[in-house]
Amino acid sequence: MKNKIFALLCSAVLLIACGTMLFAGCDNTTENTPPVDDTPTNTLAAPTGFTFDTETGEFSFNAQDENAGYYFVRVYQLTNGVEASTYTISSSRINGGSTGSKSGTVNVGGIGWGDYNVKLVTYAAAGTDYTAPDPVVLRARYGIGGVLERPEMQVISDGNTVEVILDLYSLNDYYLYQAMPTLNVKIYSDAALTTAVVDESYDLSSLVDTLDNHPAGGIIWGYSNSALHKIYRGDVWMGYANNIWTYELDAGTYYVTVQALSPSPDVFSDSQVSETVEFTLTDSAPVGCESNENIPESIVIQTTSMWQDPSCMGMIVAMTSVDTSGRVDAASSQETTSQVVS
Repeated sequence: MKNKIFALLCSAVLLIACGTMLFAGCDNTTENTPPVDDTPTNTLAAPTGFTFDTETGEFSFNAQDENAGYYFVRVYQLTNGVEASTYTISSSRINGGSTGSKSGTVNVGGIGWGDYNVKLVTYAAAGTDYTAPDPVVLRARYGIGGVLERPEMQVISDGNTVEVILDLYSLNDYYLYQAMPTLNVKIYSDAALTTAVVDESYDLSSLVDTLDNHPAGGIIWGYSNSALHKIYRGDVWMGYANNIWTYELDAGTYYVTVQALSPSPDVFSDSQVSETVEFTLTDSAPVGCESNENIPESIVIQTTSMWQDPSCMGMIVAMTSVDTSGRVDAASSQETTSQVVS
């Protein structure tokens, strides 16, 4: 009798367990629930057939939604794959309100070398509840086949310290006509340039955030009233701030070069290595100077052959009117191409 009762109890437990599993297996509520579509139902239709001519700046597209308010074509520079927060150039406003072909032109004269996103941006009309679609984006490439201009520099040796200063007109040319490179500074302990005691690289694209425009037509790249060496002619004595790199080394004779490295090596090439400047350091601390009129003999100032002093107009200014077309691999001496790559 006990065995019968035990068997009945086991059967009941199994039946309950199987039933629970059966019901659980039939519960497909989560799997059968359709995904939630968060896309607004009133999103404007994106334009199609967007084309852009990198050489002329001409563009065209087909408007697909008469409810679109207006459009802009805007070009954004890419630096190391990151899109700039502000556009380099923009079209004028292109009115919506109809479908069909639309076209226009942007001025591509302000585009330097490198990769850019060319974006066709749709805007909803004010006062409507429409939502704009994502921009239509083309990838454009400028400066194909080019070579960065060879950088010029000034070298100030003072005691155990050397300052390597990039010519502001080199900066002007990179910014205005080519692309902001990475600057590689190498200091060697031998004239054959085989043993580097300094090998440092600096991304110059960050300097764009420091520049300002002078009303006389120049670019202000930064300056310092507390610089170790204030050597500028004019009413105000000041030194460099953002284009200067300082190194403290053991006593001895050294040789320095700089080179502009391409941010887009698959588009345009690194510059030639600069001319070499030889300098000698001692084991004394630097003494500094306050003006061109009072430079101690222990301070030696040297430059590469095409270095040019900037103007001093209340501050250090690299004038945009200065002719640098004769520099090695200046943009004006090169034939490059551009194209839409995707």
